[in-house]
Amino acid sequence: MLEAQFLLVQKLLTTSDANAKSQPEVNHGDQQLEPDPAGTSAESLASTVSLLRNQLNSVTVQRDELQQRLLESNARQSAEAGADELAKLKDKYARLVKQCKIFKETIRQLKEDQQGQPQQSVESQARRDELKEKFEQQDAHKQQLIEQLQLELDRQREQFEQCNAQKQQQMEEMLQQIAEQKRQLELQEQAKSELEGLKVQVASQAQQLELMGEQSLQMEQLQHQLEDQSQQLKLQDKEKFETEALKQEIEELQKQLKFERQNNFQANEVQQQLELNEMLKLEIEKLKKQLEEERQQFNLRIEQQHLPGREEEFSALHRKQQHLEQHIHQIEADKQQQLQQIEAKKQQQLETKVQQIKAEKQEQLQQIEAEKQQQLEMKVQQIETEKQEQLQQIEAEKQQQLEMKVQQIEAEKQEQLQQIEAEKQQQLEM
Repeated sequence: MLEAQFLLVQKLLTTSDANAKSQPEVNHGDQQLEPDPAGTSAESLASTVSLLRNQLNSVTVQRDELQQRLLESNARQSAEAGADELAKLKDKYARLVKQCKIFKETIRQLKEDQQGQPQQSVESQARRDELKEKFEQQDAHKQQLIEQLQLELDRQREQFEQCNAQKQQQMEEMLQQIAEQKRQLELQEQAKSELEGLKVQVASQAQQLELMGEQSLQMEQLQHQLEDQSQQLKLQDKEKFETEALKQEIEELQKQLKFERQNNFQANEVQQQLELNEMLKLEIEKLKKQLEEERQQFNLRIEQQHLPGREEEFSALHRKQQHLEQHIHQIEADKQQQLQQIEAKKQQQLETKVQQIKAEKQEQLQQIEAEKQQQLEMKVQQIETEKQEQLQQIEAEKQQQLEMKVQQIEAEKQEQLQQIEAEKQQQLEM
């Protein structure tokens, strides 16, 4: 920033140096010119120029140091260090302005001293006039350089103030960025801790998934066992049903046997009656034969003896025979009708009993089949419900894990983008 100022000062010193070489050497006092020597003004100016040269060298060194410090200050990220360096730069700039004012005042005093010198001898008048003309030219040139230097200093001061304002704004922005970076670091630390917690949760959920996988295998094994047990239950139910059916058949057979026994008892009675009927029939036949024999014998005796008055007895015997025959036929018909009625009733009772047993068996079979079907449907529905709940739970946990992984990946990407953006910003600032 101070390059133009240093170039102008160097040019001024170079010009003064060249003029001083053409003049005799003089001793430099405390800015009071001796009136006697002819080259007092030139010597004072040379001494002042030498002093200015030394100060310029010092200022050059300070400038280099300031530039180095300014570079170091720009490279620093700390706002406090930048503010300190900025204050130091302001102090240095104020000292440089003060030194320039001192240089200007010194030149002005030299000019006044040149104007206030007493008249010398006539011999040195021409020399003094010549030196005065040179000094006036040099003074004019120096005045022009000083004015240019002053303008340059004003311009540089304005630039420095603008630069200072920009630096101040940059410092404030840097402070805001540092605060934002600090907040982001805190958020990153918090996210890191949350990420660690999520990792622990993911590990725990992975273990839970492994356990759930094992539980799923166990559930499949249990399902196979349930299916096997269901098959076994079906077989057992079938065997039980067959056993119950056999028991019922045995009971029915026992009932039928009892009924048959009762029927057999009735049949025995009928048989006995039939046997009695047969015996009666035989007796009737025997009586018929006897009657026939007696009739034949009676007819024979009638024919042989020709006894009158026996027709009435014969007629009575004949009526008695007919009455006995009718009675025998009536007994046979009644017995036959009773046997038919007993047989029909027995057949009807057997058919009714068989239909009743068949209906009861069919009803029991339907009831057992309905109960079995209902139990199987309930078991299947229960197994399906448990499977559906487990699948929904596993699906929900998988979805949650996927969402957490997606959020974690997005957070990592966001963090990387922020880090890259911060690095780019830092590089741009540097």
